[in-house]
Amino acid sequence: MSRKQFFSARRTVLTLILLNLLAISVAALVPQRFETPAQDIGQWPLAHPWLAPWLQGFGLDRVFSTVWFSVLLLFSLIALLVSLRLQVAHAWSKTFAAPQDAAGEHWRPVSMPDHLHPAAWRRAGYLLVFASDGKWRYLKNPWGYWGNPLLHSGMAIILAASLLMALTQQRSLLHLNEGEVHAPGTEWLVSECGPLADTIVFPEAIGLDYVLPEFWGQTGELKRLSSGLRFVDPRQGTISQVTLTVNAIVTRHGFRLYQGTNFGHSFYLEFNLGEGRQQAVIFDIKHPSTRGEAGYGNFRVVGVPYLIKAKYVLDPQTPSTLASTPRLVLRLVDDKGTVLAEQTLAPDASGTFGPYGVRLSRVGRWSSIIVTRLHGMGMVFFGFFLVIVGSGLIYFSPVREILVYRAGEGFLLAWRAGKFALFYQKEYESLLNSLRTWNHS
Repeated sequence: MSRKQFFSARRTVLTLILLNLLAISVAALVPQRFETPAQDIGQWPLAHPWLAPWLQGFGLDRVFSTVWFSVLLLFSLIALLVSLRLQVAHAWSKTFAAPQDAAGEHWRPVSMPDHLHPAAWRRAGYLLVFASDGKWRYLKNPWGYWGNPLLHSGMAIILAASLLMALTQQRSLLHLNEGEVHAPGTEWLVSECGPLADTIVFPEAIGLDYVLPEFWGQTGELKRLSSGLRFVDPRQGTISQVTLTVNAIVTRHGFRLYQGTNFGHSFYLEFNLGEGRQQAVIFDIKHPSTRGEAGYGNFRVVGVPYLIKAKYVLDPQTPSTLASTPRLVLRLVDDKGTVLAEQTLAPDASGTFGPYGVRLSRVGRWSSIIVTRLHGMGMVFFGFFLVIVGSGLIYFSPVREILVYRAGEGFLLAWRAGKFALFYQKEYESLLNSLRTWNHS
């Protein structure tokens, strides 16, 4: 079997389709590192220890940036290009080839002058595509034959763009607290790159001035989220300020910055570990989805050998969720899940927490910022355009064909439709009636 036959074989195509579906299913079932909150990303391997080796070895938590997924896209693209070549050759033959006698054609004898029949077909919208040796071939909507090639061309362009993005994509995620600045070269919270790309190095410092969530009515569901960003050029010292929202993307230095959907409250805590040791930490907890629900997080603090489980609840009686003062509940939990201590803190309050002292100095907000560089998005849109055009030609421009053969003093006429022959049968009868009218005139 040649390479061309291998890539065009039905078994190969079906296998590639199944493998692509499997990859997408894995990405949907396994939490992807870039889309999962940092505090939750380690929970899935613990809950599924038998899958942990596969998770690391095959990059199941970052499917779309792995080498094996790019190879899968490459083989799919090759198979589609082989199919496209066949589709183009078939469409060219259908459009411009000499008429072929086909069994079962219904030939009708007609009598008309030689100079009359081309004009008759042109008036009906049929174009002459072949004329030689007493044979004529006319087509109506010949571009309908090119629907499949256009459809496959669009799919090939989308696959090529997807391969380009998979190989060269750069995505990084930031969680910034109000007032915090991410300096150039500082490590990102999460970073994901294609096999041919490096980690993003943003040339400016990114600072978060404020986080402004807006909520719907009494439910407290998020309506709009805005982040005030400050860009500082370290070489020139210039400062630029922008407002980032879900629908307002910021483009700087070839990178696109998106407002993430994750945000919440930042709790600035000071732990007294005894013997004069102090440990200052920030607990970033995701905002509850609705009023009355709690936000949760699990944390480790240097010097504390226990897990700290934290949650906060917004006062449901407060008219505005934005103005509500959160109360932080801390639980000290050992390895067996036993709660050793519990403490509830309001801002600027302190208390004992098992053998430790703890103080909540202040409460702020944090927001997630996504920084990306993707090559090929324009190709994706163009590919979808070709897919739509090709689909339209297939379903809305069915080709009809008229064959005319010279037979003595007259002609033999045959008509056929590529699709919906019964639907267009009346069109053919109308053409025959027109011929009879012209012959009697």
